[in-house]
Amino acid sequence: MSFHVLAAAIDIKRAIAAELPIPIETMALKAAGAVEGAGAVEGEGEDAAAAAAAAATMRDATTLFDVGVRPGDEAELELVVEYAKPSEEEAEAVDVDPNAPKVLPERIDVVVAPKERGGQPRVVSVVIDASNCEKPRYKGGYRHKHTGTRYHHAEIQTMRKPREWPKDAKFTRDTQTTEARTRTIMTKKEAATQMKRKDLLINENRDAFVSAGRYVDSDEWHAIRVAATTVLQRYARGWFARKLRDVKRVERDERARARAKAATEKLDAEERRRRKEIERRMRPRTHEDFDILRHELEKWRKSEHAKIESDASADDAAKARNKQLLLRRETKLLATIDRLKVTAAAENKDARVARALDDMSTAKRWECDDGSVVEVHTPFTTRAKELQQLYNGVRLPLVTADERLDVLLHVKWTVKEFDCNLTREIVELIDREADLIDRGRDVKTMGGLRRRLSNLFLQFIETPEFNPEAARYSVAAAAAALQEQEKELARSKRTARVR
Repeated sequence: MSFHVLAAAIDIKRAIAAELPIPIETMALKAAGAVEGAGAVEGEGEDAAAAAAAAATMRDATTLFDVGVRPGDEAELELVVEYAKPSEEEAEAVDVDPNAPKVLPERIDVVVAPKERGGQPRVVSVVIDASNCEKPRYKGGYRHKHTGTRYHHAEIQTMRKPREWPKDAKFTRDTQTTEARTRTIMTKKEAATQMKRKDLLINENRDAFVSAGRYVDSDEWHAIRVAATTVLQRYARGWFARKLRDVKRVERDERARARAKAATEKLDAEERRRRKEIERRMRPRTHEDFDILRHELEKWRKSEHAKIESDASADDAAKARNKQLLLRRETKLLATIDRLKVTAAAENKDARVARALDDMSTAKRWECDDGSVVEVHTPFTTRAKELQQLYNGVRLPLVTADERLDVLLHVKWTVKEFDCNLTREIVELIDREADLIDRGRDVKTMGGLRRRLSNLFLQFIETPEFNPEAARYSVAAAAAALQEQEKELARSKRTARVR
């Protein structure tokens, strides 16, 4: 092996350890000249040979240059491997003769494989010297039965597992204010402190000198603990009180918000009711609204009539004139109520028709086995949706002439799919209105024509033959369905009687 002349012995040992399975701690290097000198004094005795071998052993920091090797020289070094020699006590324990030959040979030959392919293997002769090996002194401790690990001074080297306390049991009033008692017991394991000896050096850099303070007797110590406990209880009770205060404050705020919300909702309800009453009198829609108007009108008439009768300064002629004026005013108010009734009837009819058309064109809602609802548009609902759009287009008031003609053309194509008196009349009205539009007639002159057309088209939509979805709103269809149900019920009764 090639090394630099300044290579240390430890570097050579590492290189050999990389080639051979031998620990570095058991290696020792000797110069070739020293080995020859050791062989020359071998006949003088064992002690002289050992002294010569020890003198020729290279230390780890010794370099090849220190032992006389120069650049370009070839030097031979002897590798000595030490092994433990059994003591006399161990030999006696196992009935082995201490003077018996060593188990390991003094010299072994190791075959080293070549690094390069095709090279010749090398044979290295290794000398084993176990003269300086001693058994380590017993340090105490114990050995793990499963892993075989040895623990020395286990009380100091082994970390204890920390005790975990649950938070729900740790931060409670009972835990913080519990009554503790002190008892002296024998521990399971004993601990010791290593002191300084003449053969043992201990690092004292972190040691500190502690001097005894003032002596505290049991009464004073108990007073200190009582004072500390009082402080802890004061803070704990303050914390509990603050938590209770926060809870009460939140509840108070919630009640205040609930009262404010209830008051606001009450005011809103009263305002909505007031607006509804005003709306019922300004724009009546139902029979109850008109009953209220007539009742208030009668109440007003009676109060005015009572005023006229109670006027002592007026004569009979003046009272008669006042009664005539009152009758005239009552007649006007009744006429106003009748006009409102006509308007309400028209608006109610339009709303009822719009609701019916919306219901016809709404998708069917089918419930599945898993409880979910599926919306499906059938051909009948699609047809109803198209007719609804055409009806809304026919009733649009403000449209241009081209838009009106386009709507009329779509309605004409729709009704011409069926041939009957109703469809022929609708087509005739459409042609008449289209002719008037082409002539440039005023829209106001076509009001009656358009109303008649919209009514006929609505009748077309409400016919089940033209709109199957209208069967649910047809009186004749409902009567036929009821009659069919009665027949089915009678048929089932007859079948049950025969059985």
